[in-house]
Amino acid sequence: MNAETKTQYVARVEEISYPYTLNKKLFVPHTNGEKVFASPVFRQGNYRELGAGILENNMILPGRETSSLLHPAYCTNANDEAFQEVRNSIRYGWLSIFLQELSTDYGFYSIVDKKALGTSIDAGALEKRLARQMKHWKKIKGTGIRTNEDRSIQFVEEGAYARGEVTAEELATDNGMIANYNKEGAEKLSEVAAQLPDKRAVIHRLKIEKGQAPQLRVSTLDECDNRLRVIGSDFDELRGGGHAFGVLRS
Repeated sequence: MNAETKTQYVARVEEISYPYTLNKKLFVPHTNGEKVFASPVFRQGNYRELGAGILENNMILPGRETSSLLHPAYCTNANDEAFQEVRNSIRYGWLSIFLQELSTDYGFYSIVDKKALGTSIDAGALEKRLARQMKHWKKIKGTGIRTNEDRSIQFVEEGAYARGEVTAEELATDNGMIANYNKEGAEKLSEVAAQLPDKRAVIHRLKIEKGQAPQLRVSTLDECDNRLRVIGSDFDELRGGGHAFGVLRS
């Protein structure tokens, strides 16, 4: 090599994968027992990246039970450093909720996504299968919701749930929120929204016109403009910036 030849250096970034280390267990009341979430948070990834990291560490993907994690972070344990991390995750990014939302011209399905499939499956084929199955599902008394046997899939008919701005109180009784988070979770998220300065929430959910094809999205929660935002979107699959707290197996 010529002694006068100089190495050319350029700016670059290399991805480094570190193993996840569990530092804390966050115990939160849920239904008639409790759920245990892992801390620190899985951060700065998109929906499927976060899901893969959680599953690789033998944890359960956080879905409807996420409401029970947010409630103490805003309402009962707000001064606890570990729960401040929960608030920061929703305030400076968003929380990925591992629920698929299949929107149709007659309503939407909320589906527990145990494998972090997201929007990778065919929405049309999924809708046809669920529409056949729904005929055998039970109605939840006092709501416009139908649910399968294990309540992993819940359906709300079009017109029976809210879109856009709602008050914190309205969030607790909205059928769309109950479909995604069950009645307990909708009430807890209502109390979270009431802790924010605006005391309101914004629900972003697709509106499918008559005859249009169904569309599949994923669920996220974040805090924006002093409000809680409830989102059914595909942006979480397209870019990083999401966070998720894995659920520890009992």
